[in-house]
Amino acid sequence: PLTVIGGFARKLKQTKDPQRIESYSEIIFTQSQRLEEDFCSFMALVGFLFPGRHRKVRDRLDRYLRFFLADPQYQFPGDRQFLECEVQVDPEALQVLLDEFRKHLRCSSGTGETIGIEVKKDPTHAAVIFHSTAFQVFKEDKDVRLAIFRQVAYQLEGDFRMGHGWCRITLPLAGR
Repeated sequence: PLTVIGGFARKLKQTKDPQRIESYSEIIFTQSQRLEEDFCSFMALVGFLFPGRHRKVRDRLDRYLRFFLADPQYQFPGDRQFLECEVQVDPEALQVLLDEFRKHLRCSSGTGETIGIEVKKDPTHAAVIFHSTAFQVFKEDKDVRLAIFRQVAYQLEGDFRMGHGWCRITLPLAGR
């Protein structure tokens, strides 16, 4: 949003056409609102970067994935039994992470294409894997939000990885 605002602010400064002034002003206003929302979301995520601040509880994984599972854009063709596994997490941190990740998915795919969800378990962790052709490998120095997703996942004693066509959020199982 910041580059869009800057570009249209420069155009606005150069034009005398009333229609373009109105159009550019509307774009700047819309992008400013988006920037403000993004900043608030960003700050909510940053609050979970500090270890030991929050309590951890045992809870079923499907509780945190309910919004994905209710959205027709996401498809879970796998065994629902995996969704019932219990994870040991800070519920607020995980919910904020998944909410922000869902917003990121909506913005980055933008096509409305179907995103597949898969859940795998090993003896100590559950991995939620999202599949979409829109996913690209990310570099932490290029996408700060995704780097923060990874750090929040680390605080949850899990992991966050994204590659071409997939994204994996790993969480610790309860009682490991």
